[in-house]
Amino acid sequence: MRTGFLEAAVRWAYRPRIRVRLAFSSVLVLVLLLVFVGYALASGLRSGLRERAHESLETPFRVIELQLARDPGVHLADIFAVSPAGEPQDEVIGQRLGADGAVVDSTGQPAVLRPVVGRAELDAALRDGEWHEARHLAGREEDDIVVVVPVSSGSGTGDFVVLAQSLASADAEVGSLLRLYALLAPLLLAAAVAGGWWIAGAALRPVDALTRRAAAIDPDVSDATLPVPPGNDEVTRLAVALNDMLARLRNALERQRQFSADASHELRSPLAVMMATLDVHLRSPDLPDEMRPLLRSLREDATRLTRVVEDLLVLSRSEAGGAVDLHTADADLLDIAVGVAGRYRTPAESRDITISVSGAPVVVRVDAQLLGQAVANLVDNAVKFGRPGGRIEIRVMDDTVPALVVSDDGPGIPPKDLPHVFERFYRADPARRVGGSGLGLAIVRAIVAAHSGTVDVSSTPGNGTRFTIRLPRHGDDGTPRRESRRGSLSSPRAGS
Repeated sequence: MRTGFLEAAVRWAYRPRIRVRLAFSSVLVLVLLLVFVGYALASGLRSGLRERAHESLETPFRVIELQLARDPGVHLADIFAVSPAGEPQDEVIGQRLGADGAVVDSTGQPAVLRPVVGRAELDAALRDGEWHEARHLAGREEDDIVVVVPVSSGSGTGDFVVLAQSLASADAEVGSLLRLYALLAPLLLAAAVAGGWWIAGAALRPVDALTRRAAAIDPDVSDATLPVPPGNDEVTRLAVALNDMLARLRNALERQRQFSADASHELRSPLAVMMATLDVHLRSPDLPDEMRPLLRSLREDATRLTRVVEDLLVLSRSEAGGAVDLHTADADLLDIAVGVAGRYRTPAESRDITISVSGAPVVVRVDAQLLGQAVANLVDNAVKFGRPGGRIEIRVMDDTVPALVVSDDGPGIPPKDLPHVFERFYRADPARRVGGSGLGLAIVRAIVAAHSGTVDVSSTPGNGTRFTIRLPRHGDDGTPRRESRRGSLSSPRAGS
């Protein structure tokens, strides 16, 4: 059982249900979308805040330019003693570089005691009128936006003013956004899981309904069809395709039944003539002795073919529907069991197999000949497949319902074959293929079903097989019904 569970788990893992796959796919798409949106929001916000920081340096640059025009010897530290726009003193730092790139003056912080930029940045500022970039300056915890502007008026013409503003507040805002996003993302994922599961279930619910209806349809019921939803979507087309397939299946089954019935009728007469001819020759005193074994072998083959033909005819009648009368009458199941055991006692003794009958008389209303044929098929299988020296028991019971049990102590039936033993022409593994046409158990099921009964099988390899036929009681008040009833097949004596 554990192995079966593991195999089912592996199959589910490699091929889960469509609903699971749809929900998982929607969640995966949302995760990718959330990652992309989060990255885009953080990148856009960081870029916007840094651009705003860059623009905010325009004010201190104008202050420096104005002060230099008034007093060429003013120090940057004095200009930034009171930081513009009420910003903290260490928020904006700067330095003045000469035309050669050497530091002429600075606000005094360690980060600006040495040149912050090189010759390439100064040349870019001269060419474009300004140069800016986010950089990490030595001694500063956060990145700074660094702006280089050439001085184009006053006594400082030819120099460069380098200003740097901390991006700590901008990065803090980006971090706050990412933390908020990280808190909301799981909620969005949970909502996506629930929504995806519900949407997938709603989308597949019509398919599930069609699947259940299709599994419950009996192909033998001519008017059984699947409901076709209105519209022209995939579910509607699926229902139409399934109904078309059911129609084709019914046509194929009907042709198969008709062929079986026609072939059986056509073969009965020539086989009867063949058997009669062989019987006449076998009784003839003029028949050479060396021919008798050959004719007996032909007679056995003709008998086997006749039985196959009769079985096919019975199956064809059973599958044609309930249009044939069962010749029912009160019969004792114990008498039927004793009669079958008597017929098979000789072939059983030839294999050193013992047949016993047990139980008490149980009167039911059945077609005794057909039910006897069903029991005979079970006993015939037990004799053919039983081990020499074994035992076959036919037991009649009347517990909750009348029942007739045929059990043996033979090799048993493999578990993989049990679900199929009542299918026509089904043969078990080669070790059990000892003659036969594969129709015997199909005949048993058809006969029992015609009596509104059931037949089931249980078997343990190496410990034998048990077939149980259960029949309905013949009257709700305990009195037998005298009328015949309609069944799904007829006894062979009902005519062909």
